[in-house]
Amino acid sequence: MPGASDNPEGFYESIELFNLNNSLLESVGHRWDSPWIVTPRVEHVMGRIEQKTIDTFLGSHPISGDNTWIDKDPNLCLTIDFINRILNVTLPSLGIIRNPLAAAHSLRQRNGLSLEHALGMWIIYNYHAFIGNASLPVAILSFENLISGSLDAAEKLARFTQAYCIKSNQKTEDKMKVDTRTQVVMKTLKARTKTHLVHQDGASEVWSDNELAMRALDLWNAIKNTSQSSYYPTAEIQTKGALAMCAVIKCSSRILQVPFYSFNLELAKRLEVSHGESRRLETSINESSIQWEADRDRMTSEVIGLKQNIQTLRAEYSYAQGQLTESVDIIRRLQEELLEHGIQKQSLRQRLADEVAQRQEVANLLTKKGIEMQLISNKLDWNRKALKMMRIILAKSEKTTKDLQLLFARTFQERAMPRKLLMSDSVFVNGNKPSARS
Repeated sequence: MPGASDNPEGFYESIELFNLNNSLLESVGHRWDSPWIVTPRVEHVMGRIEQKTIDTFLGSHPISGDNTWIDKDPNLCLTIDFINRILNVTLPSLGIIRNPLAAAHSLRQRNGLSLEHALGMWIIYNYHAFIGNASLPVAILSFENLISGSLDAAEKLARFTQAYCIKSNQKTEDKMKVDTRTQVVMKTLKARTKTHLVHQDGASEVWSDNELAMRALDLWNAIKNTSQSSYYPTAEIQTKGALAMCAVIKCSSRILQVPFYSFNLELAKRLEVSHGESRRLETSINESSIQWEADRDRMTSEVIGLKQNIQTLRAEYSYAQGQLTESVDIIRRLQEELLEHGIQKQSLRQRLADEVAQRQEVANLLTKKGIEMQLISNKLDWNRKALKMMRIILAKSEKTTKDLQLLFARTFQERAMPRKLLMSDSVFVNGNKPSARS
């Protein structure tokens, strides 16, 4: 789509997608500035679209192979279900949420719409984008963060792109390629939103007496404050969206030039009932918010107390850790000393064993010597006994000798042998010359 006076750099939008979206709206009597409140049946709309328009769109938006493309059109907030049906896929969506008062001032200045009409459109478009298509993942980006180049917007866009916009066979792409894709998306989005900066100052106007403005601001705050990791509407967003849509229905015939009954009388009745339930739910949410504030204050106090306890426990832990470290050092030294004493004890045991072995050898030697001494002692006793016997025998011999001498003496005396004969040299005893004693 070529540029225009309000955006000379171009819109970065597909003409084929723009024509298809307009055909989808016009097939049931709506336009971009008079959107449907209740999404019509897909079959009812598809049966009224020319096949040529669909074929032209499919020819410029192939989804087979490794084709990657990005399209941007505000009407996708209303028609995303039909586009998914035509492409037979589920498209990941990036929704840009902007301050409703700033958007209303922008539409009034550019298209001449009343502020009430513009606020009603803002509610309808954002309701269908973030709540009506609740089964589709939608990354919510803040308009203000996007045009300011906030890192939060870029990081969230990168996470969403990597999670939903990269095919399964491309999961191994390196970070540089993912960052390049993110930069392309950021450039595409900023090119369209840059021209709205001039209307940003209009957001300072607050309509305290206008229900549409208050409901739109409530829905805006609920959506922009959603979790960074959640791509589906929360209960608060759904409640605020229902209340905002009820406010739009009340004044739809005035701001959209569409009779209220034309939407579906049965649905209108259900919406009236839902409006009452939403009121009660809002009251319950407000009461819960008060209770939550009290619980938050209580939990804050508990957290402060827990932090103090944690600091105390950390100090005690540090002290205990120091004591433990000191005890470990002492135990290590004792173990070393015990090991040294064990070595010494082992050495003493070895020495004792050696002494015992030596003493055993000495004892064995002494036993052997004792046996030898016993033998010698026995031999001495035997010799003593033999000597004694010899002495006895000798004594007996001497006595016998004396007796013989006396016998001889008597015999000689009886024969009166002269003594001189007895003492002469010619007399021998046993062939020997007798001595003088003999």
